[in-house]
Amino acid sequence: MKGKRLLTLVISIGFILVLASLSLMAACAAPVPTTKPPTEVEKEPWELMEPTVWRYQSCNVLGSIDTNDVELFKEEIEAKTHGRLKIEIYPVGGLGYPLGKVISATRDGLLEISECVGFLCHGEYFPSDIGEFWGLVPYDSDAQIMVAEALRPFFDKTMPSQFNQYFLDVWLGDPMGIFANKSVTSLDDIKGLKIRAKGVYQNKLLTALEATPVSMPPTEMYEALSRGTVDACVTSPCYIYDNKMWEVVKHSYLLKTGPTQIFYTVNKDAFDALPEGVQEWVLDAWHNAHQQTIAEEFDVVATKTKGIKDEGMEENWVTPEDTAKIWEITKPCIDEYVAEGGLLANEALKAIEAAIAEWEAKQ
Repeated sequence: MKGKRLLTLVISIGFILVLASLSLMAACAAPVPTTKPPTEVEKEPWELMEPTVWRYQSCNVLGSIDTNDVELFKEEIEAKTHGRLKIEIYPVGGLGYPLGKVISATRDGLLEISECVGFLCHGEYFPSDIGEFWGLVPYDSDAQIMVAEALRPFFDKTMPSQFNQYFLDVWLGDPMGIFANKSVTSLDDIKGLKIRAKGVYQNKLLTALEATPVSMPPTEMYEALSRGTVDACVTSPCYIYDNKMWEVVKHSYLLKTGPTQIFYTVNKDAFDALPEGVQEWVLDAWHNAHQQTIAEEFDVVATKTKGIKDEGMEENWVTPEDTAKIWEITKPCIDEYVAEGGLLANEALKAIEAAIAEWEAKQ
């Protein structure tokens, strides 16, 4: 009997020791995490995307007023995304896509960001012609901004549905000039000259002025002028400066009108594939770049116009008589544009005219 009690006591003590050991082990175990691992929602937007490359082709050189928006955008968005969204810039048509087919190339995903130069896009997209009508939009910063905003609804409406891309911004560019191998002090001096023209409506304008328009891409102008294939070209002082074309032409007739319309778009599929947060960064970065470009535009134009004069180019400015003559020829071209473009062209033109009237009222 005494032996059984001893055995029971030993078993009880052993059981107590086992329970105590288990409790001690539980106490020493790793603590249960009080926080959850980061979820997809809690990650930074750039962490949610794969490394991505967007391509952009410009008709001009790096550092030009044409590429300024994209160069500034590239700097900000690459830093913001820690290099996950990389922007590759191909100046002077570097990817080889025809400049007149940039809208199509962007639609098809061959480019992610497009620089659509007005006259080059004639036939692909009717609003591109607006900037080619000399005398329609005053060369004034506020006037250009107001006209650009008046056009925005038409780009916003048509680009996604018709061309698989979102509209970013439109820029009305610097004013045009005639740059020739002989002195030009009035439009009478261009009679009989072979002049590289900028699109369908400038062809009509130059023909009416008794010059011979010649079509060619901007990238071929330097060689054509140096060889005498053409006697003059229509372009901007900035393009002449950026491409050192004072080496092959020595005379300018500056018009203070006819800004080339350049608009920028982004491929819809490429944009939609980005995380929502990165999409917001893209739009913010583009807005910042565009606003800086606009703020600097007139100073840049003045500096580069002076620059070509400093390089020895003769500088003449359009006379009031020639300004009136240009508008007299341009007005029927605008009527033709509206007739061909139908209701949407008519609505766009009315929006532009309303913006200009509002600008004039503030002067």
